[in-house]
Amino acid sequence: MLRNLRFRYTEWARYTTERLLADSPSLVAFDTETTGLGYYDQPFGATLSWRSPTGELRNGYYDLESDESGVRKAALNQALLACPAWVGHNLKFDLQKGMLHGIFGWDDIHARTMHDSQTLFFLLDENSPRGLKPLAVKYLGLDDTITRVYKSGKQKGQSYTKSKQDYKMELERKRLGLTKDDGYHLLDRKVLIPYALADTDFTLRLYELFYPKVAKLDLLDVYRDEMDSAEVFLRIEEDGMNLDMEYLREKASEYGIRVMTLLTELVRESGRADFNPGSWQQIQAYYKKRGIHIENTQATTLTGLDDDFARKLIAYREDSKTHKTYLLGLLKDQRDGLAHPWFNPLGARTGRTSSSGAKE
Repeated sequence: MLRNLRFRYTEWARYTTERLLADSPSLVAFDTETTGLGYYDQPFGATLSWRSPTGELRNGYYDLESDESGVRKAALNQALLACPAWVGHNLKFDLQKGMLHGIFGWDDIHARTMHDSQTLFFLLDENSPRGLKPLAVKYLGLDDTITRVYKSGKQKGQSYTKSKQDYKMELERKRLGLTKDDGYHLLDRKVLIPYALADTDFTLRLYELFYPKVAKLDLLDVYRDEMDSAEVFLRIEEDGMNLDMEYLREKASEYGIRVMTLLTELVRESGRADFNPGSWQQIQAYYKKRGIHIENTQATTLTGLDDDFARKLIAYREDSKTHKTYLLGLLKDQRDGLAHPWFNPLGARTGRTSSSGAKE
């Protein structure tokens, strides 16, 4: 509540909507900030960017986290519905979150033209990275790197470069004692909001840059087909897939036992109670003690050893991944026996569709 009073989120929301309605733009860039990437993770904030009648770039932030009265959500809805076209960067993610939170529905989407700056770039260059920040750096002249020096460890004194945003976020997480898995919603809004606003600015500017190029290549029909297929995938994701919960729980228990059995055997054979199968240093030390030198601990290297310990280590890795990533992952993500997948229409260079964890 203190954060609400300090930042005056309701006034911000109302002012942003009033300004957008006065400008009456034909296109608005839309982005959500969410508590996580899972299907049911909620948006705690949203940003809009648009052009004024004179071409000025404008934006605004809507807090949705402490909006018990729904006033800010209503203001965001009013602003979005006033625009005949929306653009996002990987818009499918933000549409899913918008519908989940009740900001808009399918009828609202169908009444407007949807655009995606990521899809536009894919049609221009299917092989290069399509992340928002890399594109902003390359095509909008964003200076997003900072040089730092390692203060400890093997690389102490050596310099390295990283994203300014990532660095500031990292400092903020350290200050609050958080990890990346804790999400963005716990970060100080003074750090988060400027970057959230920049994201929709970048999205709009990239759209303005890429759309004419796609049109010049006579690819607009292909682009519309891609946007239509994204909606189909969004509907499939929304419907979800039924899971055989009895089978899933049975397999999760079975693989859990297999993983613990293998770990117990590896600990015993390694001769150290703190043996960690994920530590390449410990694995190399184990083989060095046996007079065997290995360059790395990759599966191909371990397979070539024709060694019982290596076979158990490979089996542990495979079973552990199956247990944690797939079986426990499905149990965690499902609700009432229903899982909502995430499809990547642009996920593979070969043109096929891939499936993975959700992408912002």
